[in-house]
Amino acid sequence: MTSRTLLVVSLLALAPRVRAQGNLLLESHVGERPRQTRELVEYLTGQLGAESPVHGAALKQLLESRLSSDPGPLDASAQLKRLVDAGRRQFLEGEYQTAIVTLEQARLGQTRHTALLAGDQALRQPLYQTLMYLAHAYLRTGQNEKAVERVSEVVRSFPDRDLSVATFGPQVVKLYRQVRAELDRQRRTNLSIRAEPAGCLVFLNERFVGLSPARVTGLPPGRYRVYLQRPGTPGRVHSVSLAGGEEQLNVDFALDAALRTEPFVGLRYADEATRAQLEVEHAATVGQALDATQVTLVGIRHHQGRRVLQGTVVAVATGRPLRSGMLAVEPTPPSPAALRSLGRFLASGERGAAVIVRQDLSRAAQPREAAHADGRRGFWSPRVWRWITLGLGAAALAGGVTLLALDGQRSCDLPEGVRCPEGPYQTLAPGLGLTIGGGAMLATSVTLFVVQAVLGRREARAPRESARALRSGLLHPLLGPGRVGLGATLRF
Repeated sequence: MTSRTLLVVSLLALAPRVRAQGNLLLESHVGERPRQTRELVEYLTGQLGAESPVHGAALKQLLESRLSSDPGPLDASAQLKRLVDAGRRQFLEGEYQTAIVTLEQARLGQTRHTALLAGDQALRQPLYQTLMYLAHAYLRTGQNEKAVERVSEVVRSFPDRDLSVATFGPQVVKLYRQVRAELDRQRRTNLSIRAEPAGCLVFLNERFVGLSPARVTGLPPGRYRVYLQRPGTPGRVHSVSLAGGEEQLNVDFALDAALRTEPFVGLRYADEATRAQLEVEHAATVGQALDATQVTLVGIRHHQGRRVLQGTVVAVATGRPLRSGMLAVEPTPPSPAALRSLGRFLASGERGAAVIVRQDLSRAAQPREAAHADGRRGFWSPRVWRWITLGLGAAALAGGVTLLALDGQRSCDLPEGVRCPEGPYQTLAPGLGLTIGGGAMLATSVTLFVVQAVLGRREARAPRESARALRSGLLHPLLGPGRVGLGATLRF
């Protein structure tokens, strides 16, 4: 396997293929989550019953197993240090089983605080000590396989370290050298990490390895945590499994920066303009990564000077919104009946009296790469030039016909029989030129109108055909950070 996106290869291939019941629910906010949102969302999803989309804790589990995980808070260093100190003390006192429980708790806490350890590289030293004391404790209790696992983590996370017999004892040093020699005999991996935009700080198992695009060579086989961040902006943690060769991980950092699984599951943006531009695209990307067919975005926004609870259903196959409705949440909160109406509308399109239906979905959040069917935008697109050529062609044709009609006619008002000083009109050549040019422009205009009409029908038909193909199982989406495409299932 060469140059493939590990986000798909290692996560989607290894994770169980759990379908997300067809529909997900992501909250969408600008800045901090509004206080009312949790209660409103819980009540809204509760009213949907069996039609309720996957949300909350269940959706968090799917995201963290199939896509990426939260990098953790930045304020737990003291608590983690206490756990490491307690486990070390228990080990030294011979309480090996108790030490294993404490140190495993510390290890899990440290590996779930990726942003904390990446931001302060000195905090990686306690992780190193945790893994080594765990390996020693497992050896003392006869759990050799567990000891090998922890030593392998040390080799992958701290490739430049060497052990001292005086610090860890001959038994652990011997095991370390055996494990390292075994890993050295296995095929190494060169991992390329690319991000959009470039220039992100890249950490591999919380070890800084450079700025994206980055390439790390000679990695022993096993699972790694890849974390990217920009100054002041944390990303997400991607788990990758390496087994040798050339591998590549592509990361959409804008999605990483927006996606949240704590304290809510959804998307958070810095401002309304960014949300309007990216939220539909991000929702479709998440939906395809989790095998969903629809994603419902829910959040509190402003509409005509008041706050509303808005829900938008995005079709994953097309990456476009299907329907969007809202309820006013001030001056009084929406009633249970109004929330039920919004839930029915989002689930089936059935309109309720209290639901304000958005009618401007054609302008809502088009994908960043979306362009006209002809591949050009604005003034230079055939959508504009078909009208320009129509106008110019008509004017040129009219002028040409007029000049042809004038050719050979008298150029003055003198009596008949008296020769005009300038002679008759000589307009045959320019008349022919304008007539031919005008005809060509009109032909071009007609061609552009026909092409645009055909492409328009194809665009309208393609989403329906794609959706039918997806529902039938013939096609399945392969879209996630760094991966775009369709897979096909053929039956013989």
